[in-house]
Amino acid sequence: MAVVQTNPARARRLEDLPPRITASLRDCGASAGFRYALKTALKPNATIPIVWAVLTTTALLLCTTHPRCIWRSFRFAEINAVQAIEGHSLRIISADLDTPDLLLPLPKGTEHAWLSEFILIYEMEARRP
Repeated sequence: MAVVQTNPARARRLEDLPPRITASLRDCGASAGFRYALKTALKPNATIPIVWAVLTTTALLLCTTHPRCIWRSFRFAEINAVQAIEGHSLRIISADLDTPDLLLPLPKGTEHAWLSEFILIYEMEARRP
């Protein structure tokens, strides 16, 4: 029996992500550490589709369904904080003061609880020894 994804804007299981992202995470070895993902409204340019913010046990990855799936990668040591901005954006604050913050707009309909869950999981994983 196939599992039907109930919410295409977040993923609690690796299998809930778009198939190309799931395959790319498996290919690069990040799938075993998958924790949670949120779909963003960020479209970096005309050739890169919408970005998903993917949390693993060691990093925050920004993935797309583009053939080069991982658009950006941040080890937790490279991140000072992840914040919700008025419930409609996610801000990644770099640990390097010379690196500007990255603002990820979220699609309309993103529930505040999903954003809170993403940040809570990030904080738990980032604090692991």
